[in-house]
Amino acid sequence: MMSLDHAIFYALLTWLVIVPLLTLLHELGHACTAIMLTGQRVVVQMGKRPGIVRFRLGKIDFHFRPSALPVGFYEMTDWQRATRQQLAWIALAGPLTSLLLMALCAALAIASYNIDDSLYFLSSGAAFIALAQFLFSMSPLRYPRWMGSYAGHWSDGYRSWFLLASKQEEHL
Repeated sequence: MMSLDHAIFYALLTWLVIVPLLTLLHELGHACTAIMLTGQRVVVQMGKRPGIVRFRLGKIDFHFRPSALPVGFYEMTDWQRATRQQLAWIALAGPLTSLLLMALCAALAIASYNIDDSLYFLSSGAAFIALAQFLFSMSPLRYPRWMGSYAGHWSDGYRSWFLLASKQEEHL
């Protein structure tokens, strides 16, 4: 049984390190797919805009700004040059990355069960968070106002569905 102080420590570690890391990896799934499919430069924004810490790694520009809620976005430099199918795959790449991370974290949790309580707690927590990211980002919706920085944005699932099923040229 874990003590209360250890539980608080792991909860803070999860919120301050693991959730932002999983969010960054989700956004990198979008970015890497965009680069592979289109060759374009991509911006990965973590936290609210504008980023106060900026750097470039290959074709990815990283913009970071501390935020109470771990939010992330990706932007292609010229999305109009991409096909609808490319844009759909790019939209799906983030959730698929989260699903893969969930499976890896769950496997690590299973492997560490009864061996290392700390690793088990962190990896099982990460697996649940990655699963929640997958489910939430794949739900076909426009994020509601209470979602803060995400409010009004299309989820990845909604964007990919719109791109594949609709003939409309509404702003993507």
